[in-house]
Amino acid sequence: MQGFQVTFFTQQDRRHGSLPLGEWLLQEGRRLGVAGATLIAATEGFGHDRALHSAHFFELAD
Repeated sequence: MQGFQVTFFTQQDRRHGSLPLGEWLLQEGRRLGVAGATLIAATEGFGHDRALHSAHFFELAD
C-alpha cells in the first residue's frame, strides 16, 4: 500500500465556524475523497513550553 499520513495537532476547544475543528477536518476529508481518517482526542499532554494541559471533567462531558 502506498499513500500519505497527514497529522494535525490542535486543542479541543478550537472551532471552524460552528463546528469543533476535529469534526470539520473529518467532514472535509470525506468531502475531498480521503480514503480514511481517525480522530483521537487526548485528555492530557504537554507542549513545547512543558506546561501540562488537561481536559477538565466538564469539558470531557460535552
